[in-house]
Amino acid sequence: MRILADLPDDDVNWLDEMAQQQGKSRAQLLRDAVAAFRADMMRDWILDGASYWAGKAPPAETMARDEKPYGDKI
Repeated sequence: MRILADLPDDDVNWLDEMAQQQGKSRAQLLRDAVAAFRADMMRDWILDGASYWAGKAPPAETMARDEKPYGDKI
């Protein structure tokens, strides 16, 4: 499906530069951008954040185990 979208001249010029550098058309860059945006919007950020700590101690536990008080200089 074709669409008509108004973009500022600076954005169009940037798209043209990126298209030339990547050997793609302006339309292909826009399709790629929409696909990436959709994939990003579908991510479950809660699960991503929870998995960050998998196998790691929470920061409070890490600080409690640290023998050297913060702020002391070596």
